[in-house]
Amino acid sequence: MSNNNPINLPFSLIDRDAFPWEITPDGELEYGHIATYSDSGEQYFQSYGKLSNDYYGYHSADAYTEDNGREVVIDPRYLGNGYGDDLPISVSRKIYVSENSGFVRILDIVKNTYSEPWQYDHRVYNYSHDLPSNITKTSSGDSKLNLDDNWLVLDSISDNNTSDIVRVIAGTGGYRPYQVSNGNTSGVTYRLKLAPGETQIVMHFIARTPDVATALAKGDQLALLNMNALAGMTEEEKSQVINFNTGVNNKLPPDLIVESAQILPGEVPISDGKISVTLNVKNQGTGALLEDRSWGTVYISDDNKLDENDRAIDSWSQYLENSMLPNTSYEITEEIDLWNVKPGRKFLLFEVDPLYGNNFYSYNNEEIESNESNNILAIHIEVKAPDLDIIEANIENGDPPREVSWG
Repeated sequence: MSNNNPINLPFSLIDRDAFPWEITPDGELEYGHIATYSDSGEQYFQSYGKLSNDYYGYHSADAYTEDNGREVVIDPRYLGNGYGDDLPISVSRKIYVSENSGFVRILDIVKNTYSEPWQYDHRVYNYSHDLPSNITKTSSGDSKLNLDDNWLVLDSISDNNTSDIVRVIAGTGGYRPYQVSNGNTSGVTYRLKLAPGETQIVMHFIARTPDVATALAKGDQLALLNMNALAGMTEEEKSQVINFNTGVNNKLPPDLIVESAQILPGEVPISDGKISVTLNVKNQGTGALLEDRSWGTVYISDDNKLDENDRAIDSWSQYLENSMLPNTSYEITEEIDLWNVKPGRKFLLFEVDPLYGNNFYSYNNEEIESNESNNILAIHIEVKAPDLDIIEANIENGDPPREVSWG
């Protein structure tokens, strides 16, 4: 086929490893026959990457091929807002099936056509038609998807193949997802903050492999953009990618850390008392934090690891005058209330761009970064019991004792 050759969807391509991929009008990749309903004869397939938002699926009959027939381009479509109108966000998709390296690359091209900035949450997910979808491994080594994973491996549940699926969702140096979910969908959401007229690209990969070991190796390679992962992409497309470092990105992410936390000299942590702590927060990333405020939460813990059981006891907010440039810092002093903190060995955990928290101190990972696992600094404190003074003592119904003691 030649470039810009109109096609009808669905459309099928086969990768180097002889695995077939069917591209549907809503941009899904269907793979793996699951079942045939005897009543209707209709077949169901596992699928990945349906383009949709919270209200409408993405459907388009307009598509064509590029790169000698190896890349399918689905024309832009405006997204609905759920009330019969369109959002000022257009989404198109380019799906490249590698003939030489055995993977599929998806470019989700999102453009803000409005005259004002716009925030849009773009979600992609796996769909196994109500069948279990088991995550067998992630890039962090476990079987639970989290914000800092670059890839995940799924069991392929079907009645006629035994392949494993690797999905590559981000690379080192790119923006991390805003949210992830485990379970049947293993969904990944990217929060896009688009200037007027700006285009951003969410790039992701998927590959079928004969075994888990091959899937793990391919996940690592694609996260590093090896295997000729960017084949056929224009320089403009590479510059618009946000979740991988292509070397020519227009927008690079920040990386916030709590560099230090010091209790003010002379102050002692006392149960039900207050202490003042000076924090230094740094952007050690390659890109600016494009926000006018930075948030953080303070937790009390029995150890130096933050989990959902730790109690948030304070928060902070720092005005940034619209951005925080790379290699810059801010300093802030907070008065922290140790109410209901029992005496003994404790830890104060300081989290910038907090993910956990309670109803009062949780900001839900609002600042999208290149690394979401280094936002916490722990410092050890010894909480003392308060000094008690006997102000008055009364003895009733008897003579006073000869000796009084207390512990």
